Amino acid sequence: MTAIHGFNLDCMYRYNPASIQIFEKESPSADFTAVLANFNIAYTPVVLYKRESELTHFSIQLGNDAHYKYVKGSKVPYYMQGDTIYGSYVPSAMHTFTDETYITFFGPQLGAKDLYASLKLFHNAGLSYGEVANTSSPMEILEYTGSVGVRAEFNIYNICRVFYQAGYLYWAPFNGGDKNIEAAFGFSMEV
Repeated sequence: MTAIHGFNLDCMYRYNPASIQIFEKESPSADFTAVLANFNIAYTPVVLYKRESELTHFSIQLGNDAHYKYVKGSKVPYYMQGDTIYGSYVPSAMHTFTDETYITFFGPQLGAKDLYASLKLFHNAGLSYGEVANTSSPMEILEYTGSVGVRAEFNIYNICRVFYQAGYLYWAPFNGGDKNIEAAFGFSMEV
């Protein structure tokens, strides 16, 4: 879609006590509680429609995707810990917050609503604070990470997306760390 207005809020609560085995009996069982919340908002201030058509020549979309994760427990599995932003891993802690603010420029829709090119400029930020999971002695952290970048993408009927993406990690966790530039070329398939 090249013209979107609105917002979306998803929330999830997950409780996994040690008494519920999710792996084989030889594996240690997870023991955690988690709350996840995702808030997405988008606004399209500029849309140029093709004459006598619902297809667009050009549009600009502003958006923000925010994610919050609270995880506490004595045995927290890796897949529930931390989060990622482009170019960095957000460290695992009791509270994890990630945010992506972006502006996307959409090119013309080529004969169908789901066949178009886009260019996205983004800023990602991640914040972790609170107790670190799965440590033998209590440890608390407060860490920030941030990156900026650009993504060029060609969408083919929402089935395949071919993209090139490059970003600059301007602040890595744990005292700024190594700043780097990262690029990726690829495609994603959806069915």
